[in-house]
Formats: sequence, C-alpha cells, structure tokens
Amino acid sequence: MAGNNGLLTRKGLTRRALRLQLLGFGLVITPLWLDELSDLPHLLPGAEPTAVNWHESVFESLVVVVIAGQTFAWMYRALRRIRYLEGFLIICADCNRLRLRDQWVPLHAYVTLHSDATFSHGIRPDCGEKSYGDQDWWQKMRRDGKVDTGEASRNAQRTSVRDAKGSTPGFYARRDV
Repeated sequence: MAGNNGLLTRKGLTRRALRLQLLGFGLVITPLWLDELSDLPHLLPGAEPTAVNWHESVFESLVVVVIAGQTFAWMYRALRRIRYLEGFLIICADCNRLRLRDQWVPLHAYVTLHSDATFSHGIRPDCGEKSYGDQDWWQKMRRDGKVDTGEASRNAQRTSVRDAKGSTPGFYARRDV
C-alpha cells in the first residue's frame, strides 16, 4: 500500500479513503439499530417505552446505504481524476530534461503529458539580466517596467490560460501595460 518512499500509492489512498467512509457510515447506522433494539430514549432520558419498528429501521438503514453508495461513487470518481507522478525520474543536471527509456524529453513535455498542467515560459529577472542584460530590447523592457518581478507573472498567468489554446507567450512582459 505504501510506496518505497513511505507515501501512499493511488490504490492505497483510494482504499484508505473508502475504508474511512465505510467506517463513518457504519457509525451512522449503528446508533439507528441500537436505538431500535434497546429503545435508547426509554433507557437514557426515561421516556415511555416504544415497540420495535423494524420497517422504520430498515427504511432508515436503506436511506443511509443509498447515501453511502452515492458518496462512495463520488469519492471514487474524484480519486480517479487525481493524477500522480510516481516512481524514480532521472533528470539532467544541466538542461533539466528527463530520461524516459532511451530518449531525453523536456520536463514541461513530460508534465504536460502526465497531468492537466499547461506550461508557459517566463524568465526570472536575474536570469534575464545574466542572459540578455547587454541587449537593447532587454534594457528597454527593464526601463519601461515590463520585466516580470512577480506581480506581472500573476497577471500573465491569468492571460496565459487564454494563450494556452493558441500561442504561448514568450517572456512574461507585463500585459496590463
């Protein structure tokens, strides 16, 4: 059930979640039947004794079982939609590509293939300075306040969701300017 790193696998997580739900619904049904079989209101607060009503208990139990079944189905579907990256990935220390069998693939391609994530490219101001600091267009972007310093990336992320369907923005220049 637990992987080699001590974390739960998908199957283990699903089983644990469904077991906990089963326990919870069992804790709901148990007092229903205890009440019916032992007449709890009569024993605890001293109310008038009541006769056993099997039909009512069976109906209440069926309602709980139907709700439990629906909840199990929702939980199972939700857990199946969760995507997991499991296993040991070898990544190049220089270019950050992943080795998959006999080829090296870009990290963003692997994550996009194995998840619902969408990538867009940006550049940290320090990296931009190091790589493009002597180029006129970079200096102009910096002077004009269009170099991403954090706030612009949040605005660009909102914009890049729309761009993911069409073109991907290159650098995160401030789009609100």
